[in-house]
Amino acid sequence: MRVLGQDRRVGDEHRVARFHQQAHRWQYFLSIRPWFFGGLLLLNGIDLIDTFLKGFDWGARSTYLWYWLTVTLSAVIGLVTERGIVVLVLGLMRQVWSNLLTVYEQGVLGGW
Repeated sequence: MRVLGQDRRVGDEHRVARFHQQAHRWQYFLSIRPWFFGGLLLLNGIDLIDTFLKGFDWGARSTYLWYWLTVTLSAVIGLVTERGIVVLVLGLMRQVWSNLLTVYEQGVLGGW
């Protein structure tokens, strides 16, 4: 008989138990942050290569270089810091920065 909340898939019991061992979801995120920010750093490097494969002029745009630099810096800071508030503020600033660059690059507001 299956008890409500139990998952029968193999390996899920271990993951669920590990999650519940953490005092809070935030603590769980901080425990896996090297994977998260390490993956962000790796994918940002792949994106840089892909962008320059499209042509030097395309990759050397100032907006893209600023974007790449901010993503790289936020990933490095996220890897080395253990303070939760730093990670939270960094993530929020990174999201706002990305959205503003997208609006600017696409000319959504008509060329400020």
